[in-house]
Amino acid sequence: TGGSSVYTQAQFTTAAAPCNAPAGLTTTAITATSATVNWATVTGAIDYTVEYKLNSASTWTTAAAATTATSVNLTGLAASTLYDWRVRTNCTGGSSVYTQAQFTTAAAPCNAPAGLTTTAITETSATVNWAAVTGAIDYAVEYKLNSASTWTTAAAATTATSVNLTGLTASTLYDWRVRTNCIGGNSVYTQAQFTTAAASCNAPTGLTATYITNSSATTNWNAVPGAINYTVEYKLSTASTWLTAAAASTNLALNIPGLAASTLYDWRVRANCSSGNSAYTQAQFTTAATAACYAPTRLTTTAISATRATLNWARMENTISNTVEYKLNSASAWIFVTTTTTPTTVSVTITGLTAATSYNWRVLSNCVNGSSAYSQANFKTASSVLPVTTNISSFGEDPVTEAVSKINVFPNPANQSVTVGVGELKNGSAELLLYDIYGKLLLKQRTSQLYTTVDISSLAAGTYIIRIKNNKSECNLRIVKQK
Repeated sequence: TGGSSVYTQAQFTTAAAPCNAPAGLTTTAITATSATVNWATVTGAIDYTVEYKLNSASTWTTAAAATTATSVNLTGLAASTLYDWRVRTNCTGGSSVYTQAQFTTAAAPCNAPAGLTTTAITETSATVNWAAVTGAIDYAVEYKLNSASTWTTAAAATTATSVNLTGLTASTLYDWRVRTNCIGGNSVYTQAQFTTAAASCNAPTGLTATYITNSSATTNWNAVPGAINYTVEYKLSTASTWLTAAAASTNLALNIPGLAASTLYDWRVRANCSSGNSAYTQAQFTTAATAACYAPTRLTTTAISATRATLNWARMENTISNTVEYKLNSASAWIFVTTTTTPTTVSVTITGLTAATSYNWRVLSNCVNGSSAYSQANFKTASSVLPVTTNISSFGEDPVTEAVSKINVFPNPANQSVTVGVGELKNGSAELLLYDIYGKLLLKQRTSQLYTTVDISSLAAGTYIIRIKNNKSECNLRIVKQK
C-alpha cells in the first residue's frame, strides 16, 4: 500500500518456424518426352529441391536444386515410361523430408511421313522417297495405277526412307503412298503421284547384208524392244535420194531386188514405235559381179523306213541343178546318187539302205558360173519291220493255212476298229498281236471266235501289222489306220 517495487527482468527465444514438406503434388502437361511437376507453397520456405528418376532406377536426377517456383518442367523423358519424382522444402533452419509422387509419359505420336518425292523415273521404274519420322519402327509403301482401285504392296516393313518400284508401264500415271509403323500403332498414309517416262525408241543395231547376188541383197537387223515396225531405205552410194524398200516392215530381214551388179549401195533402217521413230542406222553392201551360187538350205529327211529315205532341200537362186551324195556315217567314201536334170527338183529317194543305220547325205548347187559348197545332213534308218503276208493263199497247204485258213481283216483302211476273220479255226483258238511298223508290240489277245473286233481308235494314223498265231503257225496282215 505504500508503493511499488522495481521490475525484475528475464528473456526467452521463440522456437524456429517448422520446415514442412511440400504437399499437393501433381503432374501436368504430360507428353511423350516431358512433364511439369507441381506442389503447394510451404510457409517459411526459402526454395525447393526437385529430383526425378525412372521408376526402375535407384539413382535420382536433380531437376532443380534451389527453385523458388512451385513447378518444374522435366524434359528429355522416354515415351510410355513410369517416373518417380520428389520435392523438399529448404528453410532457414534446414530442409524438410522429401514428398514423392509418380507419373507415366504419354505414348510417342506416330506421325505420317512428309517430304514425299519421286526420283530416278524411267519407262519401267521409279524411286519413291520420304523424310524419316521420329519414333518410326519401319514404313509400309504401296502403289497402283491411277486408274486402278487396288493397291500393290511395294514394302510392308522397310526401315529405309526410299523404295524402288519396278515393272511399271511407260507413259503411265501412278499413285503411291507411305505410312509410319510405330510401337503403339500406325500413322495414316501420305500419298503422292508420278508419271513414268515415255518408252524410248532405240535405233536398230546388228545391221548385215546377206544373200548378195548381182541383182539383189537381203538386209538384216536386230529387234528393237517396243518397235511396232521398221522403215528400210536404200540408194546408190553416189546418189542423194533414198528409195523406200519397206515403209512398215514387221520382219527383221528384207530382200531388196532390182539392183545393179558390182555396185556399192547404202541402206538404212529405223524403228517405228508408239512414242515416235528412232534415228536411222546405216550400212553398205556391194552387189556381186556375177550371179552367186549358194549352197542349198533347209535340208530334211522324210519317209524314213528300214531300207529307204527321201532327201529334201530348198532350191537356191541361180541354181541349174543339184548333185546329191550319201554314205554310211562310219564310211569315208561318198556314193553318188544323182545330178538333177531340172532346177525345180528338190528331193530324191534313196533305197537299198540297211535298217537301224546312221547315214550322212549332202547336196550342192550347180550354177552357170560354177558350183556351191555342199550342205550336209544325216538320218538313221528305221528298225526292220515285220514281214507282211499280202496274199495268204500263196502259202498253199502249209502249216499256216492248216491252222488258220481264209484269214481276212475289214474294213481296211479303218479309223475306229477292224474285224479279224480267222476262217476255219482248227486248233480251238488263235492269238492276235498288233505291232507298229518298227516291230513294237502294241496289243496281245487270244481269241476262240471266228471274227474278233480290235479297237484301233487310240492309235496314230499310219500302217500297222496284225499277226495271227496258232501254235507254231502264223501269218501277218498289214492294216492302215486313218485319221
